[in-house]
Amino acid sequence: MDDEGNWRLDDIGALDLSRIEWTVNKALEYGLYTILDLHGAPGSQNGAHHSGRQNGTLLYSTPLYQNQLVEFWETLAMRFKDNAAVAGYDLLNEPSETFPGGMGSEVVSLYDRLYHAIRAIDPDHIIIMEAIWWWNTLPNPQEKNWENVVYSLHYYQWQNNEDFMVMKNSVDGWIQDAQKWGSNYNVPHFIGEFTMFRNAESWNYGLQQFTETGSHWATWSYKVLGRNNWGMYNTPEQNGNVVNIETDDLNTIKYKWSQWNTAEYFSPNSTVINAMQKATLARNLKRPTQAFTAKSEKKAELKI
Repeated sequence: MDDEGNWRLDDIGALDLSRIEWTVNKALEYGLYTILDLHGAPGSQNGAHHSGRQNGTLLYSTPLYQNQLVEFWETLAMRFKDNAAVAGYDLLNEPSETFPGGMGSEVVSLYDRLYHAIRAIDPDHIIIMEAIWWWNTLPNPQEKNWENVVYSLHYYQWQNNEDFMVMKNSVDGWIQDAQKWGSNYNVPHFIGEFTMFRNAESWNYGLQQFTETGSHWATWSYKVLGRNNWGMYNTPEQNGNVVNIETDDLNTIKYKWSQWNTAEYFSPNSTVINAMQKATLARNLKRPTQAFTAKSEKKAELKI
Protein backbone atom coordinates (compact mmCIF):
# COMPACT_ATOMS: atom_id res chain seq x y z
CA MET A 1 0.00 0.00 0.00
CA ASP A 2 0.98 3.64 -0.28
CA ASP A 3 0.96 6.02 2.68
CA GLU A 4 -2.74 6.74 2.14
CA GLY A 5 -3.73 3.07 2.36
CA ASN A 6 -4.31 2.51 -1.36
CA TRP A 7 -3.24 -0.78 -2.91
CA ARG A 8 -0.24 -0.63 -5.22
CA LEU A 9 -1.46 -2.16 -8.48
CA ASP A 10 0.38 -3.83 -11.33
CA ASP A 11 -0.02 -3.15 -15.03
CA ILE A 12 -3.28 -5.10 -15.26
CA GLY A 13 -4.84 -3.48 -12.20
CA ALA A 14 -4.27 -6.35 -9.75
CA LEU A 15 -2.52 -6.10 -6.38
CA ASP A 16 1.18 -5.77 -7.10
CA LEU A 17 2.86 -8.82 -5.57
CA SER A 18 5.95 -8.61 -7.77
CA ARG A 19 8.40 -8.20 -4.87
CA ILE A 20 6.93 -11.15 -2.99
CA GLU A 21 6.98 -13.27 -6.13
CA TRP A 22 10.59 -12.28 -6.80
CA THR A 23 11.56 -13.36 -3.28
CA VAL A 24 9.77 -16.71 -3.55
CA ASN A 25 11.33 -17.39 -6.94
CA LYS A 26 14.80 -16.40 -5.78
CA ALA A 27 14.50 -18.79 -2.82
CA LEU A 28 13.32 -21.50 -5.21
CA GLU A 29 16.52 -21.11 -7.23
CA TYR A 30 18.45 -22.18 -4.14
CA GLY A 31 16.12 -25.01 -3.16
CA LEU A 32 14.54 -23.15 -0.24
CA TYR A 33 10.97 -23.19 1.00
CA THR A 34 9.26 -19.90 1.78
CA ILE A 35 6.76 -19.12 4.53
CA LEU A 36 4.68 -16.05 3.73
CA ASP A 37 4.41 -14.16 7.02
CA LEU A 38 2.32 -10.99 7.38
CA HIS A 39 4.25 -8.77 9.78
CA GLY A 40 2.22 -5.60 9.26
CA ALA A 41 -1.54 -5.85 8.79
CA PRO A 42 -3.69 -2.86 7.74
CA GLY A 43 -4.26 -0.76 10.84
CA SER A 44 -1.72 -2.87 12.79
CA GLN A 45 -2.40 -6.17 14.52
CA ASN A 46 -0.53 -5.17 17.69
CA GLY A 47 0.41 -1.48 17.67
CA ALA A 48 4.14 -2.25 17.94
CA HIS A 49 6.84 -0.77 15.73
CA HIS A 50 7.46 -4.09 13.98
CA SER A 51 3.88 -4.01 12.65
CA GLY A 52 4.64 -0.80 10.78
CA ARG A 53 2.35 1.31 12.96
CA GLN A 54 2.74 2.30 16.60
CA ASN A 55 -0.43 4.30 17.20
CA GLY A 56 -2.91 1.64 18.12
CA THR A 57 -4.37 -1.72 17.15
CA LEU A 58 -6.83 -0.23 14.69
CA LEU A 59 -7.32 -3.52 12.87
CA TYR A 60 -9.76 -4.80 15.49
CA SER A 61 -12.01 -1.74 15.50
CA THR A 62 -12.05 -0.90 11.80
CA PRO A 63 -14.04 -3.08 9.35
CA LEU A 64 -12.23 -1.45 6.42
CA TYR A 65 -8.87 -2.74 7.65
CA GLN A 66 -10.30 -6.18 8.34
CA ASN A 67 -11.72 -6.36 4.82
CA GLN A 68 -8.38 -5.25 3.37
CA LEU A 69 -6.64 -7.96 5.38
CA VAL A 70 -8.98 -10.62 4.00
CA GLU A 71 -8.58 -9.29 0.47
CA PHE A 72 -4.81 -9.40 0.78
CA TRP A 73 -4.73 -13.03 1.92
CA GLU A 74 -7.26 -14.02 -0.74
CA THR A 75 -4.96 -12.46 -3.33
CA LEU A 76 -1.92 -14.27 -1.94
CA ALA A 77 -3.79 -17.57 -1.90
CA MET A 78 -4.92 -17.11 -5.47
CA ARG A 79 -1.40 -16.25 -6.64
CA PHE A 80 0.44 -18.99 -4.72
CA LYS A 81 -2.08 -21.81 -4.42
CA ASP A 82 -0.23 -23.94 -6.97
CA ASN A 83 3.26 -22.90 -5.90
CA ALA A 84 4.89 -25.87 -4.20
CA ALA A 85 7.90 -23.80 -3.08
CA VAL A 86 5.68 -21.97 -0.58
CA ALA A 87 5.59 -24.07 2.59
CA GLY A 88 2.72 -22.22 4.21
CA TYR A 89 0.92 -19.03 5.15
CA ASP A 90 1.63 -17.41 8.55
CA LEU A 91 -1.47 -15.25 8.92
CA LEU A 92 -0.38 -12.56 11.41
CA ASN A 93 2.81 -11.86 13.33
CA GLU A 94 2.28 -11.59 17.09
CA PRO A 95 -1.32 -10.34 16.94
CA SER A 96 -2.87 -9.02 20.13
CA GLU A 97 -5.53 -6.50 21.03
CA THR A 98 -3.52 -5.62 24.16
CA PHE A 99 0.09 -6.11 23.02
CA PRO A 100 2.40 -6.99 24.70
CA GLY A 101 -0.41 -8.71 26.56
CA GLY A 102 -1.80 -11.98 25.27
CA MET A 103 -4.22 -12.13 22.39
CA GLY A 104 -7.96 -12.64 22.82
CA SER A 105 -11.14 -13.63 21.03
CA GLU A 106 -10.94 -10.93 18.36
CA VAL A 107 -7.71 -12.40 17.03
CA VAL A 108 -9.21 -15.89 16.97
CA SER A 109 -12.23 -14.55 15.09
CA LEU A 110 -9.94 -12.98 12.51
CA TYR A 111 -7.98 -16.22 12.21
CA ASP A 112 -11.23 -18.07 11.55
CA ARG A 113 -12.32 -15.60 8.91
CA LEU A 114 -8.93 -15.71 7.18
CA TYR A 115 -8.80 -19.51 7.36
CA HIS A 116 -12.12 -19.91 5.55
CA ALA A 117 -11.30 -17.19 3.01
CA ILE A 118 -8.02 -18.92 2.12
CA ARG A 119 -9.48 -22.42 2.11
CA ALA A 120 -12.15 -21.35 -0.39
CA ILE A 121 -9.26 -20.70 -2.79
CA ASP A 122 -6.39 -22.91 -1.62
CA PRO A 123 -7.23 -26.22 0.07
CA ASP A 124 -3.64 -27.45 0.21
CA HIS A 125 -1.13 -25.09 1.78
CA ILE A 126 -0.39 -25.20 5.50
CA ILE A 127 -1.91 -22.32 7.46
CA ILE A 128 0.16 -21.16 10.43
CA MET A 129 -1.50 -19.43 13.38
CA GLU A 130 0.56 -17.76 16.07
CA ALA A 131 -0.40 -18.16 19.73
CA ILE A 132 0.51 -15.01 21.62
CA TRP A 133 1.82 -15.92 24.04
CA TRP A 134 0.41 -19.25 25.23
CA TRP A 135 -1.08 -22.35 23.66
CA ASN A 136 -4.45 -21.84 25.36
CA THR A 137 -4.99 -18.55 23.54
CA LEU A 138 -5.77 -20.69 20.48
CA PRO A 139 -8.72 -23.10 20.32
CA ASN A 140 -8.67 -26.79 19.58
CA PRO A 141 -8.58 -26.74 15.76
CA GLN A 142 -11.13 -29.56 15.61
CA GLU A 143 -13.67 -27.30 17.30
CA LYS A 144 -13.20 -24.78 14.50
CA ASN A 145 -13.02 -27.38 11.72
CA TRP A 146 -9.53 -26.15 10.89
CA GLU A 147 -7.44 -28.67 8.96
CA ASN A 148 -3.79 -28.69 7.88
CA VAL A 149 -2.86 -25.98 10.37
CA VAL A 150 0.25 -25.45 12.48
CA TYR A 151 0.37 -23.52 15.75
CA SER A 152 3.37 -21.25 16.17
CA LEU A 153 4.91 -19.71 19.28
CA HIS A 154 7.75 -17.25 19.82
CA TYR A 155 10.07 -17.97 22.73
CA TYR A 156 12.11 -15.35 24.57
CA GLN A 157 13.51 -15.46 28.10
CA TRP A 158 14.56 -11.88 28.71
CA GLN A 159 15.77 -12.20 32.31
CA ASN A 160 19.12 -13.74 33.33
CA ASN A 161 19.45 -15.31 29.90
CA GLU A 162 23.25 -15.72 30.12
CA ASP A 163 22.67 -18.33 32.84
CA PHE A 164 22.44 -21.80 31.29
CA MET A 165 20.15 -23.19 33.99
CA VAL A 166 17.71 -20.31 33.50
CA MET A 167 17.58 -20.99 29.78
CA LYS A 168 17.43 -24.76 30.28
CA ASN A 169 14.42 -24.40 32.55
CA SER A 170 12.75 -22.16 29.99
CA VAL A 171 13.39 -24.61 27.15
CA ASP A 172 12.11 -27.52 29.25
CA GLY A 173 8.94 -25.59 30.08
CA TRP A 174 8.31 -24.62 26.46
CA ILE A 175 8.75 -28.21 25.33
CA GLN A 176 6.49 -29.59 28.07
CA ASP A 177 3.75 -27.16 27.05
CA ALA A 178 4.21 -28.04 23.39
CA GLN A 179 3.96 -31.76 24.06
CA LYS A 180 0.92 -31.33 26.29
CA TRP A 181 -1.07 -28.98 24.09
CA GLY A 182 0.16 -30.35 20.79
CA SER A 183 -1.05 -33.78 21.86
CA ASN A 184 -4.40 -32.46 23.11
CA TYR A 185 -4.97 -30.43 19.98
CA ASN A 186 -3.31 -32.89 17.57
CA VAL A 187 -1.52 -29.99 15.91
CA PRO A 188 2.17 -29.54 14.99
CA HIS A 189 4.37 -27.03 16.81
CA PHE A 190 6.44 -24.43 14.94
CA ILE A 191 8.85 -22.13 16.79
CA GLY A 192 8.90 -19.19 14.42
CA GLU A 193 11.12 -16.95 16.56
CA PHE A 194 13.48 -17.56 19.46
CA THR A 195 16.96 -16.84 20.74
CA MET A 196 19.23 -18.47 23.29
CA PHE A 197 21.26 -15.26 23.56
CA ARG A 198 25.04 -15.55 23.95
CA ASN A 199 25.51 -18.81 25.84
CA ALA A 200 26.71 -21.57 23.51
CA GLU A 201 25.61 -24.26 25.96
CA SER A 202 22.09 -22.85 25.87
CA TRP A 203 22.04 -22.87 22.09
CA ASN A 204 23.25 -26.46 21.92
CA TYR A 205 20.74 -27.66 24.48
CA GLY A 206 17.79 -25.67 23.13
CA LEU A 207 18.13 -26.69 19.50
CA GLN A 208 18.78 -30.30 20.45
CA GLN A 209 15.64 -30.40 22.57
CA PHE A 210 13.53 -28.66 19.93
CA THR A 211 14.68 -31.11 17.27
CA GLU A 212 14.54 -34.32 19.32
CA THR A 213 11.04 -33.62 20.64
CA GLY A 214 9.59 -33.00 17.18
CA SER A 215 9.22 -29.24 17.41
CA HIS A 216 9.93 -27.40 14.18
CA TRP A 217 12.01 -24.23 14.29
CA ALA A 218 13.51 -21.45 12.24
CA THR A 219 16.22 -19.02 13.32
CA TRP A 220 15.59 -15.30 13.57
CA SER A 221 17.46 -13.97 11.70
CA TYR A 222 20.01 -14.85 9.00
CA LYS A 223 22.05 -11.61 9.08
CA VAL A 224 22.00 -9.17 11.99
CA LEU A 225 23.55 -5.76 12.60
CA GLY A 226 25.08 -5.34 16.04
CA ARG A 227 23.20 -8.26 17.64
CA ASN A 228 25.21 -11.46 17.98
CA ASN A 229 22.61 -13.39 19.94
CA TRP A 230 20.52 -14.80 17.10
CA GLY A 231 21.94 -14.07 13.66
CA MET A 232 23.83 -16.70 11.70
CA TYR A 233 25.97 -13.85 10.34
CA ASN A 234 26.67 -10.62 12.19
CA THR A 235 28.35 -7.28 11.73
CA PRO A 236 29.25 -5.18 14.77
CA GLU A 237 28.61 -1.74 13.30
CA GLN A 238 27.24 0.26 10.40
CA ASN A 239 29.45 0.75 7.38
CA GLY A 240 29.48 4.03 5.49
CA ASN A 241 26.58 3.06 3.25
CA VAL A 242 23.63 3.94 5.47
CA VAL A 243 20.47 4.93 3.63
CA ASN A 244 18.88 8.29 4.37
CA ILE A 245 15.23 7.63 3.55
CA GLU A 246 14.43 11.35 3.49
CA THR A 247 17.05 12.47 0.98
CA ASP A 248 18.40 9.46 -0.96
CA ASP A 249 16.87 8.71 -4.34
CA LEU A 250 16.08 5.18 -5.51
CA ASN A 251 19.39 4.59 -7.29
CA THR A 252 21.36 5.80 -4.27
CA ILE A 253 19.41 3.45 -2.01
CA LYS A 254 20.02 0.53 -4.38
CA TYR A 255 23.73 1.29 -4.46
CA LYS A 256 24.09 1.60 -0.70
CA TRP A 257 22.20 -1.61 -0.05
CA SER A 258 24.31 -3.43 -2.63
CA GLN A 259 27.38 -2.69 -0.52
CA TRP A 260 26.11 -4.77 2.39
CA ASN A 261 27.43 -8.06 1.04
CA THR A 262 27.84 -10.94 3.42
CA ALA A 263 31.43 -11.87 2.62
CA GLU A 264 32.88 -8.40 3.17
CA TYR A 265 30.83 -7.00 6.05
CA PHE A 266 29.45 -9.97 8.00
CA SER A 267 31.13 -12.71 10.02
CA PRO A 268 29.81 -16.20 10.78
CA ASN A 269 28.31 -16.60 14.23
CA SER A 270 29.91 -19.89 15.21
CA THR A 271 27.75 -20.24 18.34
CA VAL A 272 24.53 -20.35 16.33
CA ILE A 273 25.85 -22.19 13.28
CA ASN A 274 27.56 -24.93 15.32
CA ALA A 275 24.44 -25.49 17.42
CA MET A 276 22.33 -25.81 14.29
CA GLN A 277 24.75 -28.33 12.80
CA LYS A 278 24.79 -30.40 15.98
CA ALA A 279 21.01 -30.38 16.34
CA THR A 280 20.50 -31.50 12.75
CA LEU A 281 23.39 -34.01 12.88
CA ALA A 282 25.18 -31.96 10.20
CA ARG A 283 22.69 -33.13 7.59
CA ASN A 284 22.37 -31.22 4.36
CA LEU A 285 18.86 -29.88 4.80
CA LYS A 286 18.71 -28.18 1.42
CA ARG A 287 15.88 -29.66 -0.60
CA PRO A 288 16.78 -30.42 -4.24
CA THR A 289 15.19 -27.77 -6.40
CA GLN A 290 13.60 -30.34 -8.68
CA ALA A 291 11.51 -31.54 -5.74
CA PHE A 292 9.45 -28.36 -6.01
CA THR A 293 8.36 -29.23 -9.52
CA ALA A 294 6.45 -32.33 -8.47
CA LYS A 295 3.22 -30.67 -7.39
CA SER A 296 1.38 -33.83 -6.46
CA GLU A 297 4.27 -35.11 -4.35
CA LYS A 298 4.56 -31.77 -2.60
CA LYS A 299 0.86 -31.64 -1.76
CA ALA A 300 1.04 -35.07 -0.16
CA GLU A 301 4.10 -34.02 1.81
CA LEU A 302 2.46 -30.87 3.14
CA LYS A 303 -0.58 -32.70 4.50
CA ILE A 304 -0.51 -32.87 8.30
